[in-house]
Amino acid sequence: MYNYEFKDEKILLENKDGLMEIDNNTYRRSIVITNQNILIFNDVSKNNPLNGRAVSLLSDYLLDLSIPLENIDYKIEDNNTIINYNNKEIVLYNILLNEYL
Repeated sequence: MYNYEFKDEKILLENKDGLMEIDNNTYRRSIVITNQNILIFNDVSKNNPLNGRAVSLLSDYLLDLSIPLENIDYKIEDNNTIINYNNKEIVLYNILLNEYL
């Protein structure tokens, strides 16, 4: 479950186990592209010790980062999207943002 109110946003892409990089640090996150934002969520239940002990917890996604698509500064390189946002380089691996804009 995403802890986010999508309001008038339409989901264009949902990658629940996306590989991304922020300033040379690599993360696995849920990456959601809407018609207004790129949303990066962290599943806070995945490291719960109850998972795997005959208990299956529902995913609980908290918003880590929201990048508005309006005037976004990005480029496509080697099948990846590289975004410059707030003086940080964010790489979304195996996502071609231009297909959704």
